[in-house]
Amino acid sequence: VSATYDTSVVTLRMRIRDDRLLSGPSPEESDRAEFHFDLSGKPKVEPGGKLRVGNEETLLGISILVGDGGKNVPVQFLSGGGGSPESLHLLRQVRNHFEKNDAGEYTLVISLPLKLFSGAPQKPFFGFTARYLDIDQSEHPEWVTVAATSDDFDSVRPSTYGRMEFQPFDRILYEREDLRARELVARLVAAGFHVGN
Repeated sequence: VSATYDTSVVTLRMRIRDDRLLSGPSPEESDRAEFHFDLSGKPKVEPGGKLRVGNEETLLGISILVGDGGKNVPVQFLSGGGGSPESLHLLRQVRNHFEKNDAGEYTLVISLPLKLFSGAPQKPFFGFTARYLDIDQSEHPEWVTVAATSDDFDSVRPSTYGRMEFQPFDRILYEREDLRARELVARLVAAGFHVGN
């Protein structure tokens, strides 16, 4: 997952490697990407050490059924994000599209209005977690593989979210390597699996 922003839009890109995209009869039986945001800009821990609990006004969830790469196109669902007229207007501006490259990899691109992140980029940190849920058999949705940017994630507990950081425009853009993913790949290779492009 990578992200960029300009004066009006935040753009997130999720690269997906899935041998078979599944578009089932319900969301629970379909491959899907999820983006979760804590828009409060508050720290995970309250004064005194208590873990902060989220509310529907500040937690935003975007779930996208990725379709099958063909006739079944991505479908987007939104939850939370506040119920004010301004919030609803901004949420209607959330867009997504799906790209496929020659190597068979997919990229899900999602665009959100920067105004959803009240105070950004001056307020540089917001809670964030992205997940990809891979369902390979729609008749067994409980057999799901989940890749996430946060451990032990719970969408109603901001303390389990990772962090999205808005860098000033004059800072050099960079990508961070996911050290947990590198460790997992090393363990899979040591166990005899072939992992690579």
